[in-house]
Amino acid sequence: MSAREAPMIENRRHPRYAVELDCLIDDGGRSIAGRSKNISQSGIACIVPTAIEVSSVVTLTISLVFGANLFSEPLKLDATIVWCTRVGDSYQIGAKFANLTSQLRSFLDLFAHYLES
Repeated sequence: MSAREAPMIENRRHPRYAVELDCLIDDGGRSIAGRSKNISQSGIACIVPTAIEVSSVVTLTISLVFGANLFSEPLKLDATIVWCTRVGDSYQIGAKFANLTSQLRSFLDLFAHYLES
């Protein structure tokens, strides 16, 4: 098996869940609406219409959609942008959560539990 054919090994601490969530990213001077691609207990990947500088500290607001007009409480998380890549006319960003309190960890656990079911 060549290096190209070798299976990808995931060295992630937390599993990722492929899920589309509406998210709002506040980078201090602007609010950017985006859509998540996946989320874990340590970070999130989103598609956004504009680039966000790597190392930017942002506030992410995300909510689960349970049904028509039924949403979870918005969850606000501090995060650092760790990568930003152009994808067509949009950008895909990766953000690592920061300053997680026990309450925020509990909310993320709830998100993970909901996504696993």
